[in-house]
Amino acid sequence: MHVCIILAIAPGALIFWWLMVRDRDDPEPPGLVWGTVGLGALSSVWAVALEILADRAGAGAHVPPGETMPLGAALIAASFVGLAEESGKLLAVLVLPFRRKEFNQLFDGVVYCVAASLGFATLENILYVGMSGMAQGPFGAALTGGMRAVTAVPGHAGYGALMGLWVGAAKMVPKKRTRYLLTGFGVAAAAHALYDAVLFTRTWTGFLIIPILIAIVVWSLLGIKGVKEKDLAYARGFWGWRRRVDEAAEKLRTAPRPDGPGNDA
Repeated sequence: MHVCIILAIAPGALIFWWLMVRDRDDPEPPGLVWGTVGLGALSSVWAVALEILADRAGAGAHVPPGETMPLGAALIAASFVGLAEESGKLLAVLVLPFRRKEFNQLFDGVVYCVAASLGFATLENILYVGMSGMAQGPFGAALTGGMRAVTAVPGHAGYGALMGLWVGAAKMVPKKRTRYLLTGFGVAAAAHALYDAVLFTRTWTGFLIIPILIAIVVWSLLGIKGVKEKDLAYARGFWGWRRRVDEAAEKLRTAPRPDGPGNDA
């Protein structure tokens, strides 16, 4: 049982550590980050409720064992999953960190959205690995944990990072907040749906998750690099402006007083 928990938690923990290392310039409060992780895990309740509603509406992804699903039907079913799960993660970010003053950089959007995504993914991983362990023993748990460590968990982190690129922009540009939030949510939900859809077909199409996952991860890494550079450029500009203001104030303070009436001691 302990091995199952370690297998389930380790992938998300490693990705989380990698992200936190890149937040050294202006680190977020640990309590706020971990609170977002917890809310992300809790958002699974919201996602399950919406997915149950989708099943009742006939848009679920249930396929009898041994049967396949047409790609069109798989896309519809996966779209409901993507919308349900990514909306829960976005709500977790909007409820807690988005309203806090500590959220003050573009990269912070990535940090908090990935934190929420990894909270969700880790809880999901614990359930999947635990069920495999109970049904198939240690080998089943190891197989499920290993497969999800290189597919589902990085996928969830990637959806979170893509969403975070726009959530960070929404925080920094209030005039375009709604547009950016909807864009980030839409991109994350679409990427999630595309990934799930090829799996739902239960055909050789499922191998398309490899290029899809690579594209999501590469896009996320390039996006993270971009927002980090923008944050750095802004910081340099801001501190350069502050330095010039301070220098001007110092010159004004130390400048000799002009001679004139009323200036004699």
